[in-house]
Amino acid sequence: MLKPLIEVRHVKASSGKIRAIAASAVLAGSLVGITGSGAAQAAPASLTLNYTCPFPLIGTQQISVRIQTDIPPTIGVGEQTPEIIVNTVTTVPDTATQGMALVGAKTLEGDALADSTIAAPGITLPVKVPAPLEKTNVPASGTFEVKATGKAPALTFTQPGSAKITVGNILLKLAPKDAAGGLTGLGEFDAPCTQVPGQNNLLATFQITDGSSGGDTQAPSAPGTPSVTAKTANSVSLTWGASTDNVGVAGYDVYSGTTLVASATGTSTQVANLTPGTQYSFTVKAKDAAGNASPASPPVAVTTEQGTTEPPPGNPPPPECGKIDSPGATTYACTYMSGFANAAKLGGAAIVNDPEQRPVLTNVAIRVRSEPPLITTDTDFQFVAPLRTRSTFLTFGFMPTVATMEMTQVGTGKLTASSNTGNGEMKVTATTKMNVRIYDAIVNGTPLDVGENCRMSQPIELTVGGGPPDYTNVLGGGVLRGSITYPPFRGCGVTENLDPVFTAAISGKGNDIKMTQGAVCMPGASTPPCVPPTPRR
Repeated sequence: MLKPLIEVRHVKASSGKIRAIAASAVLAGSLVGITGSGAAQAAPASLTLNYTCPFPLIGTQQISVRIQTDIPPTIGVGEQTPEIIVNTVTTVPDTATQGMALVGAKTLEGDALADSTIAAPGITLPVKVPAPLEKTNVPASGTFEVKATGKAPALTFTQPGSAKITVGNILLKLAPKDAAGGLTGLGEFDAPCTQVPGQNNLLATFQITDGSSGGDTQAPSAPGTPSVTAKTANSVSLTWGASTDNVGVAGYDVYSGTTLVASATGTSTQVANLTPGTQYSFTVKAKDAAGNASPASPPVAVTTEQGTTEPPPGNPPPPECGKIDSPGATTYACTYMSGFANAAKLGGAAIVNDPEQRPVLTNVAIRVRSEPPLITTDTDFQFVAPLRTRSTFLTFGFMPTVATMEMTQVGTGKLTASSNTGNGEMKVTATTKMNVRIYDAIVNGTPLDVGENCRMSQPIELTVGGGPPDYTNVLGGGVLRGSITYPPFRGCGVTENLDPVFTAAISGKGNDIKMTQGAVCMPGASTPPCVPPTPRR
């Protein structure tokens, strides 16, 4: 069970202090709504903020948070405000969905906690309010939404003046679970999200009045029924009849259910960021300068256009994707790897698994284990066929030599990625053994019969490693670097022993290798596309 994240403090009133403190809470995602329960004269306010969050497997990601709140524009001294209800909807991006699929997650649960601050006459206080996540099914791919609801106690102020609410950083506490309801290899983990600097984080302002003077308390009339003037797959254009007010209408707010989706100063607007082929119901409320809100207009129902689905670039995973003998893994998938292996004595490098010459697929079997703050991904990987490349070198610095190099994996390789959820650091190491054979050699334009068994006397020990920024995460891949020692050759030559020639020309230490892992592809999924990466020198 998740530990509670609530931290609501009650302060004894003295010299303008707040008796009970409450503020906004936000959940990382695309849409956050906060509404004052029963606040007939509440004034909607909205704010969009960007955050960076460290996540297991996928590394640090930037998220956008839209916050909406209904806070009364005026609150009397000693008057208790309505309880604040926190409603949140988070859109989880594709990358996070892939990460959860890798560990076999079928549902997502957890909590969100925002750092907020109330600054009122005589006091400035930090406030934390929790928003528990609803248990949500995790799809096989694509984005999905997570809802959450939280509440905070009422406010009571003892001094008149201006007050404001600002929003700070966010802490997410997440628990992906498998089909049986148990924790996955990720366990429960925290993702502390940091607000990107330089943003306006003012959520709302309001006035605390002493009740000595009156004000405008009359709300505008309800707007006319909205009508749809245009629609696309992702937007709807609306217009409605004007409201009237004893002083004057300041603007209009458009709602989908209880969620504020657009604001306008006139009697028309466009609602954007909608989902294709989805039915919506919209209502409109008018507001005046004093913050009085009208009753809602009658609703209008509309279904967005279906839109078009563009095929992803690249290719779907091949049929052999994920076919690797590795019992007990949570995920079976595939990727491509390519790169350059240097031959120091020859002063050149051979391309490994050339993406232009029918590259060989790499199957992977993934397990995840959690030892907070470290989350470690253990991956078995296996090339489905030998890696072959045709390369040209100047042997001994003057003889043009062309040969085919064949690298055959011995057993299964291991890739380990450790991610620190506390500071976002990640380290990746991959190891495997490869038998190396040379054939079809041509020296100075003349074929050289090296035989069928011209190979290095023992498998090469291949170890490469990396981390950010060159290696993004296990899902996205990236660059891994290392050094190889080439063993002596044996079995080279048919009519004469060529072992000493190849050993002198190639074997030895200090041979750099630079491999690039492509994105991980899921069997039967269309994203991400299986594209061999371009090797980097």
